[in-house]
Amino acid sequence: MVTAVRKNGRIFYGWWIVLTTGVGLFLSIAPVFSFTLGVFIKPLIQEFNWSRAEISLGYALCTLMGSGAMPIVGRLVDRYGARRVVVPSLLIFGLCLISFYFLSARLWHLYAVYLAIGIASSGSTPLPYSRVISHWFDKKRGLALGLSMAGVGLGTVVMPSLTQALVTAVGWRIAYVFLGLLVIVIGVPIIGLLLKETPELLGLRPDGEPITQTGRTESRGQQPGLSCREA
Repeated sequence: MVTAVRKNGRIFYGWWIVLTTGVGLFLSIAPVFSFTLGVFIKPLIQEFNWSRAEISLGYALCTLMGSGAMPIVGRLVDRYGARRVVVPSLLIFGLCLISFYFLSARLWHLYAVYLAIGIASSGSTPLPYSRVISHWFDKKRGLALGLSMAGVGLGTVVMPSLTQALVTAVGWRIAYVFLGLLVIVIGVPIIGLLLKETPELLGLRPDGEPITQTGRTESRGQQPGLSCREA
């Protein structure tokens, strides 16, 4: 039976992949930007006299732009791998958050930043991470995906409270800078160093199954996938 701990006493690296993707999702657009938006609306209204409708329109544009970019992200992940998509995405997303420090009273400036966030952050959504998890796990794929997605849930609990404390203590501009630095300083290095596309890169097999002398797993052979038309 394949367990989290391999026969040599070491934890199967796939579980470190799960932890890594969980951190990435903890710092993704949903916890860091979407679920903290309500904290920033009141300070933005007070400083720039914008209406809630005007600010909400910017977020709607961000969401639409992100949705439109998802097929492109999927294509890039297939071609270049998840890590080469996620790392630049997190970096640009963090820089966009930091750029709120320089936000002016022009409404188009707010919309431009929101649109940039929608495009940039689409590369750090669950899509690329799910692809990596699917490579590392077969029999325990559901558990691995569930644990990974817990990062989003944890982030949506922690980030709004953290953001509110920051806004109260140092103001909304510095709060955005802090969130951006959090994404860049923590998310980018962890994903860049620890995220491995497939277990074969480390001489491993999905679920930590043992490797025979022929290079195949003992319990199952290589199974073909579906063509694009079949999917």
